[in-house]
Amino acid sequence: MMVWAGITLDGRTHLEAFERGTVTAVTNRDEMLEPYVHLIRGAIGPNLILMDDKTRPHRAQMVDEFLEREDVRWMDCPVRSPDLFFIERAWNTLRRAIATCKPPSRTIQGLKTEL
Repeated sequence: MMVWAGITLDGRTHLEAFERGTVTAVTNRDEMLEPYVHLIRGAIGPNLILMDDKTRPHRAQMVDEFLEREDVRWMDCPVRSPDLFFIERAWNTLRRAIATCKPPSRTIQGLKTEL
């Protein structure tokens, strides 16, 4: 299972759980970005800036073209910069919280409930 979320100055998006655990450029664009860009822009306004970890699914040409078409600005940050990638700290906190569940869930629905 894979979990996607976003962080804003005003809080965070809800956690979205995907049963397939592998992210490709297509799934990133079609299942994560496309459904949320308009929703998040509606909440944040025209100053939406996307920040990601520069992995291939996030930086593929088709993703860049989608973001350009949707007029979404992208923050160019150094790779593996812990000061800038605070989302990684949030994911680590979530991982620790799930690890405390005893016994850990063995089903997708159980994991979604624990999230």
